Formats: sequence, C-alpha cells, structure tokens
Amino acid sequence: EAADAIGSQLRERALIEEKNQLNSMLTSIFNSISDGVIALNNNLCITHMNSAASEMLGLEGNALGSRLDKVVHPEAKLVQAIKKKNDLSGAEISFDCPSGQRTYICRVDPIRNSSPNEIGAILTLAEKRHMINIAKRIGGNYAKYEFRDIKGKSRRLLGQIKLAKIAAKTNSRVLIIGESGTGKELFAQAIHCYSARRNEPFVAISCATIPRDLIESELFGYKEGAFTGARRGGMVGKFELANKGTLFLDEIDGLPLELQSKLLRVLQQNEIMRLGDTQTIPVDVRVIAASNKDLLTEVEKANFREDLYYRLNVVEIHIPPLRERIEDLELLMDHILERQCHLMKIKKPRVSGEVLDILRNYSWPGNVRELENCVERALLLSQGNTIRKAHLPARLFKKPHADLLETISLQKGLQEMILSTLERCDWNVSQAARELRISRSTLYRKLRQYKLITRRR
Repeated sequence: EAADAIGSQLRERALIEEKNQLNSMLTSIFNSISDGVIALNNNLCITHMNSAASEMLGLEGNALGSRLDKVVHPEAKLVQAIKKKNDLSGAEISFDCPSGQRTYICRVDPIRNSSPNEIGAILTLAEKRHMINIAKRIGGNYAKYEFRDIKGKSRRLLGQIKLAKIAAKTNSRVLIIGESGTGKELFAQAIHCYSARRNEPFVAISCATIPRDLIESELFGYKEGAFTGARRGGMVGKFELANKGTLFLDEIDGLPLELQSKLLRVLQQNEIMRLGDTQTIPVDVRVIAASNKDLLTEVEKANFREDLYYRLNVVEIHIPPLRERIEDLELLMDHILERQCHLMKIKKPRVSGEVLDILRNYSWPGNVRELENCVERALLLSQGNTIRKAHLPARLFKKPHADLLETISLQKGLQEMILSTLERCDWNVSQAARELRISRSTLYRKLRQYKLITRRR
C-alpha cells in the first residue's frame, strides 16, 4: 500500500509539473502576442489579460476580476456586442483609460465550452497605425522607381531631373505637368525615394478615374455607418494610408470643384475628417500632384481653383514629350528591350537601321508608353530575330493625317501673329495682350509654349 501511495504521489506530482509547464508555455505565448488580448466572462469580468493589453489600456495586474466597463469605460457598442454575443471586427473603439482616452481597432470572438455554450469572449486590441501599416503592405503602397530608372540624356529632361532632386530634399509640394505616357508617376516615385520619407508609404490615386460620389471617401475615408452600404468599422482613406509618406494625386484636374475646396483645407490645416465623422485626424503627408493639362488654363476656365493651384504648385516640373527629346529614343528603346528580354528570358535582338529611322520620324502622341507598346509588339513578332519594319505597327510609317497637318498649320499661324504683335508693341506684353484680346497670363503661357520668350529684346 505504501508503494502504491508513493507511486500515486509521484504520478500526481508529474501531472502537476506537466500542467505548470503547459501553463508557463501558454502564458509565454499569450504575452508574446503584440496585439492586446483580454479574456472576459459573461459578466464582462477580466479573467485573463496579456502584457500588451495591460500596457495599451494602462491597467495593472490587479485589474483581473474587475469588470471591463468599470475600469476602462469602452464605447457602448463594444459592451453591447459582448453582452448580446454579436460579431464585432475591425471597429474603432475608444476607451477612457487611467492615462486618458485611447482608441484601438477591436475584434470580439466568443469563448465556448464543450457543450458548446458561450461562456465569455476574447477581446483583441490592435494599434491603429499597426493596422494601417498592414493595409499599406497589402495594398502595395510603396515606391519602386528611382531617378536612375528615368532614362534619357536630353538637356531638357536632365534639367527637370535636377529640379526634381532639389525638390525631393524639401517637404515642398510638387506639381508635375506632362502629356499622357511621359512618366509622371515615375518622377513622383523617384522624388519620394530620394526624399527623407523614402522608408514611409507612397500612395497613388487617379482623381479622374474614380466616380465623383466615391472620390471623397477614397481620399479621406469614412466612419462606420456614414452611408448605406458602408463597411463595418469604416474605411481608412488615402491621406491616412500615406501618413508620414507621400500622396501622389494623378490627374488632379479631374478632381470635382466641391472637393477641391476640401483638399485645400487639408493642405492648409494638415488634418482630415472622415466622411460621417465629427473628429479631425492630424496627418503628415507630402503631396505631389500631376496633370496632363495646363492648370492655369483650367483656372481661367473656372475649372480649377486658383488658390489650390498655388498651394500645389510650389515646385513645377515639366516632363518633355518624347517627340521633343528624340535623342533619347535609342536609349529608351534599348532599356525597354533589356527589360522585356529579361522577363521573357530571351536574347536581345538587333534592331535594323530602317526601324530606327521610322521611330525617329514618328511623332509619338502616346510618348514613352506608346514606345513600350511598340517595342514589346516588335519583340514578340520578331521571335528573337532582327527587328524589322514588318514588326512595327502600320501607324508608325503612315503619313500624318490631314487634320493633324491643319492643326500644325493653325498653330504656326497663331505663333506668327503673336510674334508680329509683340514686335509691333516693342515686346510690351501688356500692350500686346490688349491688342490680341487675351490676358497677360495667357500670352506669357503662349510665349513659353512657342519658346518666344528667349527672343525678347
């Protein structure tokens, strides 16, 4: 009997030791979780709490056994979700903690026994910035292009790259002007990567492609219940996603006028307000805007706010179209071929002299984007052999269309009229503008467009 008793004690001691080891392991796992985790019974009493939750809510270990709603006073919707055993996921909940009010992204999951009856709930707390960073990584909000990825040797392009590098070292806003396909986002990403914000998010949005009724919520986000069909827990907007980093507003001319005033206020006050909310959220965002239109003309047409234009246009970068830097064409083509051949795992083919002549004499209305399309097509059709004329799209060696010639003729006539008026007025811009019945700003813009400003006496 004594031997049995000793054996029983040893087995019991071994079980206790095993249980203690398991508890220690579970406690270590529990405390290693970066999010706050709190276990509650059906009376909202705290039964377990990891170290992250204790730190986030400013609670000591003696909070165990206390009612959650008595020690940190969470918003009513969290208490109701736990009491009524409703699902709650991704909701922003405010807590009145001993150290002040704090807001976290919360999730509630039921605890069930073997019956299975719900005997409590697990409350998970996540830092708002942590969740935003996860959303950034998932959404691909980062820049991958640098200035070395901008290929060209023309003086105009190199001058704009130099200006962009100067702008990158400041927090000043940048306005990039260029035709479609010239690489405006490429410049924006390069500026971001060259700046002190390089390790922070780069978020891009096209203001012209998003429907008018959605653009506000895309930019500023919305609160839960802001409108019918709003996502549970609300939505983080592009400004919040870009916090500490760069927000690239492409096709800024497509932003509706009523939203231009809201954007202006954000740029002035460095804070946003989500749709359906009454609280402001501070943001630290460097804004780079881009357009393929002359925004001053849009201002004169009352399509774009003048005050917003000057807020955005601290540094203005003009990307020249491909037809005005044709000396860069071979360099660009070689770069595109290298990249495509690497992707396709094939040897880079030769390019015939006839093809190069055709490419140099084409006007490239689609700019670098069109060149990429043509090179990729030619590469596929050549099947690794020399790229020849037959591999190019027919539009590249057709004669200019009649209406294009007419447009060119009209532009030349307008240029000659402006020049003769200026010479007659002894280059007095104000007098010439009156005679031409246009504003001074329009005349100055035409001078820049036709490069007449350099001929001023």
